[in-house]
Amino acid sequence: MLRKGSLAFLDAEGAEEPLTAGADGTFRLGEDEQSPERVRFSDVLLDGQCLRFDISGNDYNRFFTP
Repeated sequence: MLRKGSLAFLDAEGAEEPLTAGADGTFRLGEDEQSPERVRFSDVLLDGQCLRFDISGNDYNRFFTP
């Protein structure tokens, strides 16, 4: 989600963690610079919406229903 001009990750329990961009196209999850958790967005549409989100090797897919 976009929060005050920055990307943030919101988990199912409502906890929010900032995403910090890395040089390799991934994002670090959380403020701890030593955190091994990485986030990658893929399958991005022309309007900027992401269809696939990978967090530390686990894929999450956006889908649409009528």
